[in-house]
This record gives sequence, C-alpha cells and structure tokens, in this order.
Amino acid sequence: MKRFGANARIHFKYMRTFIVLLTILIPVFCGAQAFQPFFDLIRKSDLKGLEGMMDPKIQYCFNDQLEVADKAIALKALRAFLDRNAPKSIQPVHKGNAKGDEAGFAIATMEAQNGRRFRIYLYGEPSSGRMRIKELRIDPL
Repeated sequence: MKRFGANARIHFKYMRTFIVLLTILIPVFCGAQAFQPFFDLIRKSDLKGLEGMMDPKIQYCFNDQLEVADKAIALKALRAFLDRNAPKSIQPVHKGNAKGDEAGFAIATMEAQNGRRFRIYLYGEPSSGRMRIKELRIDPL
C-alpha cells in the first residue's frame, strides 16, 4: 500500500482545520441572522407571521411594564403598540449568540412614522430547528 506522503498530511491538516472552523462559525452566523425575518415582519406589521416565530410563553416589556404571558396576549400588546407607532424603518444594531449556547439576541432601532424612535431587543432559543422568540423588549429612545 502506497503512503500519501508529506504533502497529503499537510493538506489533511488544513482540511481538518477548515472543517472545525466551519463547524464553529456556521451556527454563529446562522443564529445571529435568524432574527432578521422578525424585524422584517415588525416593519410590515405582520402579526400573523410574527406569531409563528414566537414561543408559546413569551416575556415582553413595553414602557417598562414587564410580563410573562401567552403569545396571544403579547401579540395583542404588540398590535396596540404598532397601531400607535407604525414602523417607518428598522435598523439592526447588534446581534450575537450566548456563549456556548445556540440561543441568541438582537437589538435594532425602529423609527415610527410619527417620528418616535424605539430600541427593540429580542432574545430567542432554537426549537424544532428554528429560532423561537422568548423575550421582546421595546424601549423609547
């Protein structure tokens, strides 16, 4: 049986390093981008689409009033907020993953058509192969 030689060992070493890096980086980039559809749905005020991305129990905070409730109640509060503050634009500011975990968070700023600006914070965890929003905070800027 013929040996592969020194060049083959070097290529194998680089290939192994490349595979390890892909294994680490792909979940980081995918997890961080998992929140963009949520922001797009908020911009469109598409509550039906938002419902599918939320966990059955969600922690939400509007105007410093924190509650943990069923997503139907959180969606009702979000609908009231969006009726008063129709989105004009949403710009993601920061996103990341929890250390050693697939959970992630994202922060965006939203400008409403009435001129008001808000900070939107999302925290989510993967469930059934997709990111589920577990926490939603909206604070005035």
